[in-house]
Parts: sequence; C-alpha cells; structure tokens
Amino acid sequence: MNAPRLNGLQPWYIERQIRYYQEGIRGANANDTYGQQMAPMAAMLSTPEAIRNVAAYIAQLPETRSSTTISGNLDTGRVIYNDNCAACHGRDGRGSWATDAPNLVGMDDWYAARQINNFKTRIRGSHRDDDYGEQMISMVSAMRSEQQVNDLISYLNSLR
Repeated sequence: MNAPRLNGLQPWYIERQIRYYQEGIRGANANDTYGQQMAPMAAMLSTPEAIRNVAAYIAQLPETRSSTTISGNLDTGRVIYNDNCAACHGRDGRGSWATDAPNLVGMDDWYAARQINNFKTRIRGSHRDDDYGEQMISMVSAMRSEQQVNDLISYLNSLR
C-alpha cells in the first residue's frame, strides 16, 4: 500500500495531517496517487474526538525500526540537515511542537525521499491553506540533485 510507518510521530502532527487530508490540503493534487488513497480513509473520522483517538492510539504504539533502503554520503547529509532542517526538526531530528515540525527519526527512508520529491515538484505543500508547505518547499529546494536527497536521508537513517 506504500504506507509509511506512523508510530513515532507526535499526536498533534498526526491530527493535523488527518485534517489536511479531510480538507483537501493533502491528497487533492492529481499527481499525488498515494495521498488520494489516504484522503477517503481520513474522511471516515467524522469528529474531532475520533481524530484525537486515532492519533493517541498511533502515538502509543511502540516504535519499530524501518528498513534502510537508501544510502548516501553521511557527512554531506549531516551538512544538508544542519543547514536546512535542524532549525525546525531539531539537531536530534525528533521534531518539535514549538516549530510544528514532526519527528524524522526512524521514518521510512523511501517515504522521506518521496515526500521531499513531492515538495520539490509542488505535489505537496502548494495548497493555499498549507501553513507549513511553502516553508518545506523552500527548504527542499536546497537539494538540487537526487544524490543530495540520498545524502540527507543517509544522515536521517543514522539518527535511529
């Protein structure tokens, strides 16, 4: 199903993403095949309480280790991360409610690569109501090649 690992994400982030799917902020782009699959699932949660309950359930699941499928230059990835990601996601990659940045540690690397590409191509983040999307579009533009994306992901993989 090409679904990413969700355990390890903060409940506030999960809640926001569900609302974004429900409101057409995510999954509405014609090129977002997987987002279009998720939108009807999110629509099944008909109340704020249902959304909170699902987010709380996911948040309490034990974190599992994702497989490493992408490799790159760890040192180059560290520089890219520190220059472009650490201010919001933290030096440790665990994210912060204060900056509205989710945990990146343990994320499926293939999913991270897809989302970076989705931001780069404006499949994700370009909706007028996506408060954080433009910021991500700006940040990922610093990576001009697939190798730089792989280097960043290699560094993220090292944070596990």
